[in-house]
Parts: sequence; structure tokens; C-alpha cells
Amino acid sequence: MESPHDDSRSVDELISAALSEPDEDLAWNAIWVLRWRGIREVFDRASGLCRSYCPVERKLGAAILGQLGIPNRSFPKSCLEILLSMLEAEQDRSVISSILYAYVPHISPAISRNFHLLLFLAYADVLAPATRSFHDLRH
Repeated sequence: MESPHDDSRSVDELISAALSEPDEDLAWNAIWVLRWRGIREVFDRASGLCRSYCPVERKLGAAILGQLGIPNRSFPKSCLEILLSMLEAEQDRSVISSILYAYVPHISPAISRNFHLLLFLAYADVLAPATRSFHDLRH
């Protein structure tokens, strides 16, 4: 994988690759480049994907917003607001899972443990992997 800094593809090309690349590693490479760039254009496009009728596009939007601007976060408050609003309305279990994975890096220790328990009970089948990720972040 080349450095994200050296990738010359446009935001449109990267999103297209993330959505249609049959090689999963290459698709995730495009997502990492988008996350690393962390610019307003990427934020705007990912936000639009989060409002799509297509669940695959909503999953991609959440995946990008979850770590936009790594290692220094870009638009963290706005990203979190979008992820939380998605979680309130989403019906597709695979999209819910992606939202929760995206949400994990934004969790602060100040958030009630009971909140996580309620989410786990409501979405146990999709939350178990996200809960493990949260545990790994805290330890």
C-alpha cells in the first residue's frame, strides 16, 4: 500500500474505488486515503453518502466519518452528530454495525456505561465486535 500522501486519485475516484473495487484490500486502501485527507470535500461527500438510500453507501459514509482526518481528527463534532443521527433512524443491521464501529473512536470515558449496556442489549448481534473494539481502546 502506498502512502496516502502519495495517492493522486480524486475524492470521486477514491469513493468509486471504495464502492466498487472487488479486491477488499484495495477498497479499504481508498477508504484510508479518504480518512487521511480529512478535508471538507471528503467530509461533504461522506455526509452525503450517509443520507443515501443505498445501505452500502451509508456504510461507506459512516466508515469514512468514523476516522476522518486521522491522526488528527477533522470535524469531530459534526462527524459524531451525523453518526448519532444515523443510529437513531437506521434500520439496516449491517449499516448499524458500521455506524457503531465508526462511533467507537468518538466515545469518551464520561459516557455512561449503562448507555453501552442498553445498546448492547438492543443490538447484541452487531454490537459484539464493536464492544470488543471499545474494550481494546480502553485497555
